[in-house]
Amino acid sequence: MSISSDIQEFINTSLAQKNAALLGQISKLVADSAENIKRSSVEAADEQLREIKRLRREEPKSFKRNKFNSKLQDTLEEAKSHLEVNAVEKVKASLSEDTSLLSERQKLILLADK
Repeated sequence: MSISSDIQEFINTSLAQKNAALLGQISKLVADSAENIKRSSVEAADEQLREIKRLRREEPKSFKRNKFNSKLQDTLEEAKSHLEVNAVEKVKASLSEDTSLLSERQKLILLADK
């Protein structure tokens, strides 16, 4: 039983097309998986950095100006990094934290002035 050359060519063309489509889907799947791994890695590193900064800020209260400035700078840098990745809610949270730090600082200044 012999297959005519037209049928054989049709089968080969169909197989080539299906293989190309399958390869494209596999490539997309691998690229998406790599992107997800990269994104989760960046998020984990960002979370660790925030935790380190939070621990630095939780030192006992002090009236030293440099600690306040470093806290404020940390939260501003955090907001800047969130802006780079378009994380608007995280930017709002960082700016809210800055506002509370400034309010707390203002209270301490008013108490010191009395």
